[in-house]
Amino acid sequence: MAALFSTLALAAQKTQPPAPEPEALPVPPLALLAVGALVVSLVAKRIGSSLISTCFASAAAFALLELSGFTFPAHSAVAVILFAMPPKSAYLTAFAVLGGHVVAVVVSLLQLYLLPASLAEFAKVVTVSGVIAAQQAAGTVHPPACAMALAMVTGNKDAAFAYAPLMGCVVLIACQQVWLKLLPFVEPTPPPADKKKE
Repeated sequence: MAALFSTLALAAQKTQPPAPEPEALPVPPLALLAVGALVVSLVAKRIGSSLISTCFASAAAFALLELSGFTFPAHSAVAVILFAMPPKSAYLTAFAVLGGHVVAVVVSLLQLYLLPASLAEFAKVVTVSGVIAAQQAAGTVHPPACAMALAMVTGNKDAAFAYAPLMGCVVLIACQQVWLKLLPFVEPTPPPADKKKE
């Protein structure tokens, strides 16, 4: 009887299809674009083309931003500031960009809740001028944040609206800081000084 069960068990094993191989997770095209653009950026910097290096570094950052799902129209201006302007320290960059957005959100919310309905036609003017004044007072002048504040007020959005723009700025700042940390490794070495014998 035991032989019969073992024969049946062997037969059952032979008729079962083999377990399928697990499929590899596909790599999102935007991730490939980001990696490729970063490599081109570093190679361009190595051969001495800062313009191409900056262009491809910003492309890598924007591809990762798109991949994150936090893209907001004003992020294009943030990318210009982060990649085309002279770099600042990570702290100063985060303070200006994120601080500028936080100030803009606070001013927008104050305007939304405190401006009487009878003055609603002045909401955009009050918001833009209020954000500019508040950013100057806080030392966080960041023009794209003013655009986000205007979008908040125009659509009567609440504080949750600011989440995606803030997180998108975090992604862009992180990409910029990684790029800046990688640049010293690929900086072209200057030619040796020609020493003349006297």
